[in-house]
Amino acid sequence: MNKHKLGFIRGRLRSVKFALKGVKLLITTEDSIKTQVFFAILITIIGFY
Repeated sequence: MNKHKLGFIRGRLRSVKFALKGVKLLITTEDSIKTQVFFAILITIIGFY
């Protein structure tokens, strides 16, 4: 793998890391998002049942 491609992959991984940190911050600080996530998970589980 050449240097350019490796840098591209590292950049994408950094972006994903920042996005996941943002999602974690959002879920831990916003009550309405907590409710939406709860219902999304509940509906998904019911859908598989």
